Amino acid sequence: MNSLYTLDASELTTKGLNKEIQELANFHPYLRLVNPMSRHNIGIGLPPNLELCIEGSAGYYCAGLNTRATVTVTGDVSWGVGECMSSGHVTVGGYAGTSAGAAMLGGLIHIKRDAGPRTGVAMKGGCIVVGGLIGAHAGLEMRACQKK
Repeated sequence: MNSLYTLDASELTTKGLNKEIQELANFHPYLRLVNPMSRHNIGIGLPPNLELCIEGSAGYYCAGLNTRATVTVTGDVSWGVGECMSSGHVTVGGYAGTSAGAAMLGGLIHIKRDAGPRTGVAMKGGCIVVGGLIGAHAGLEMRACQKK
């Protein structure tokens, strides 16, 4: 049976934190990250099928390059959440800054409150659901992918 593993980020550098997440994911498919301190670049390029819960707020580029991982942030995120993700699911419990889901190819981003300007800029696929308001230029340069 797989259990939830808790990782405390308060004493780790961003590089060390992401390395620790990658290593722990080999043994613990359910990770809980506490004390993220709005750190930038948390959870970039996560392994498939990992479920990561970030308790608190994250900085910019959280969960970028996501491929089949599930990421939940209980607080807010800065700009670029889920940038270039190809699949998977990202949930933001609070607000998201500029360019949420920029250049995403697939997957789902759910922002429970407001999202900043340029949400979904240059999207090529996927879905972004925003529970509140969206800033200017949402979906700018969005492109539809055609399947052959």
